[in-house]
Amino acid sequence: MRLSLPALLPIVLACATGLHAQAGAGSAEARAAATIRVEDVRAHVEFLAADSLRGRATPSPGLERAAAYIADRFRAWGLHPAGDSGSFIQRYTFSSIVVREEERRFAFRAGGRERSWEHARDYFAFAARAPADSAPLVFAGRAMVEMPPLGEGVRGRVAVFHLPGSPVAGVGALVAAGTAAMEGGAAGVIVVVDPSVTADSITWLAEQVATGTSWPVPFAGLRHDAAREMLHAAGIDLDALRAAPAGPAVPLDGLRVTLHAPARADTARAPNVVGIVRGSDPTLRESYVVVTAHFDHVGVGRPDAHGDSIFNGADDNASGTAALLEAAEAFASLGERPARSVLFLAVSGEEKGLKGSVHWVRNPTVPIASVVAGLNLDMVGRNSPDTLVIMGQEYSTLGDVVRRAAAAHPEIGFHLPSRAAPGLRWFSRSDHAALLMMGIPVLFFTTVDHPDYHRPTDEAGAIEMEKLTRVARMLFHVAHAAASDREPPGWTATGLEEARTAAGQ
Repeated sequence: MRLSLPALLPIVLACATGLHAQAGAGSAEARAAATIRVEDVRAHVEFLAADSLRGRATPSPGLERAAAYIADRFRAWGLHPAGDSGSFIQRYTFSSIVVREEERRFAFRAGGRERSWEHARDYFAFAARAPADSAPLVFAGRAMVEMPPLGEGVRGRVAVFHLPGSPVAGVGALVAAGTAAMEGGAAGVIVVVDPSVTADSITWLAEQVATGTSWPVPFAGLRHDAAREMLHAAGIDLDALRAAPAGPAVPLDGLRVTLHAPARADTARAPNVVGIVRGSDPTLRESYVVVTAHFDHVGVGRPDAHGDSIFNGADDNASGTAALLEAAEAFASLGERPARSVLFLAVSGEEKGLKGSVHWVRNPTVPIASVVAGLNLDMVGRNSPDTLVIMGQEYSTLGDVVRRAAAAHPEIGFHLPSRAAPGLRWFSRSDHAALLMMGIPVLFFTTVDHPDYHRPTDEAGAIEMEKLTRVARMLFHVAHAAASDREPPGWTATGLEEARTAAGQ
């Protein structure tokens, strides 16, 4: 439940007072934490989420400007560069399959009438290596994870399936339907999505498959009401088809479909940004606590009702990047540094499948065996002012580190649960999964979903800057504690297995 502004003000003031009291406590750690300020957090978020960066898609000029901004701050604060060739930037090859918007086409013809559909509103489509031109259709039933053989009835035709529920939850059924159709010799695939799938969801799905792999034949997901209109033009009842018992494929006579999404290969060199604050112990300084946050977002998309087409990504994930930057500055300001080194890894390509973080763990700029812990931030600037979810606490002794840091700094004022609301598999959804893949104990800092997720409305003005400042301080104290411990974090007896299961690995 969100508190009203009058109810929130006493809490904000109390927290601010507590933070200032903490800052005056006199320890090196407290003085460093005091460098994490609301005005600095705001400046980072407002730069990264500005319209001029045009949503920081991977790859894009806006992403390069964001990388340069992060590297400039690391340099100014005196971090040790840990990218390529003595720089702060690590490059990786980002390969994608793209479709030029002007080359897309999805149209049907029935009874001499032709109707075209709009990409990212009416349908989403994977890139395809061959087109379907004026192809006949056949209704192949429900898309399921276990698809029966489709037989010769689909050969040379576009196979039409219906998919109950969400395409995200039903991705296995989507893939199975497409595979079964191609094995049957289909000329293409159309999946009619559930009536509950909105135009906004179609837009989001279109963005997610825009740089995905290509299919040999055209493969599209069509909005339910658009499919009903298409079939109705040929005198066919979609609802009756969906309700009919499973059986042989049914030819959809009187309809012809043209579906073009020509695949083109594209490559770019995308940036990660890597800087290190060296530890103080002559031996333990060669081991690392890694702090990660992705600074990319999804770029420019279809305009919303207000005409805004820039997906600014203020919470996702300028907020996490801002917290990482402030923690880096705090560590750099320490006169008395912890025993271990702290490596700050700002990655791109998260929105394209963790590309940057996976590249770093496979091509680490420090020995991967020397990394003892990973702390990842993604979407940490919204929702309840007194709650910060830190996932993974139950899987390793990093949970004890969190509890010690929270007990030592009650002025920060967070409730720190280890689980988000049920539903989507939150622990699988960000860059800590790449470190977990290497068996490294990890924590995931997040304040989870909100209605502006992957929308143009995820703007800097919606970020709760005071809360984000406290998130950055909590991150700093947890990282400081982990880097100060003589013993590295360890998994519980079944922690690694449970963590990998939770992350879908």
